[in-house]
Amino acid sequence: MLATLFHFLQPKVVMEAGVAQGASLSAWCQLAPPDATIIALDRCLDDARPRPRDPVHPSIYNGPLKSTSQGGGIHHLKQKGQTMIGINGWTHDPVVQEQVRSTLNGRTVDFLFHDCSHASRMTR
Repeated sequence: MLATLFHFLQPKVVMEAGVAQGASLSAWCQLAPPDATIIALDRCLDDARPRPRDPVHPSIYNGPLKSTSQGGGIHHLKQKGQTMIGINGWTHDPVVQEQVRSTLNGRTVDFLFHDCSHASRMTR
């Protein structure tokens, strides 16, 4: 149902907060228009797959894999023409919030998938 809505909306700016290993991020990349900007935010994007030597379905990606300091394999998930921006950090951190604002540069997020902490109570 959500994938159908996403496809219908054809969002130009997509953001996922709480990327984890990148499963849903992969879906947004597959469904987003070729000129979409995709913002991936998580406390440690280097956990995102595909990472070197991790199995990846060829319909998602079948090129060379490399790790980066800005998001393990998230950059390999984007489709041709899409822009992938990785932001490491917590959504409640003012520095991270400023990074998101700066990345958006006046644009709005057309589709936000909030998949962050599922804890009932956060501690710092």
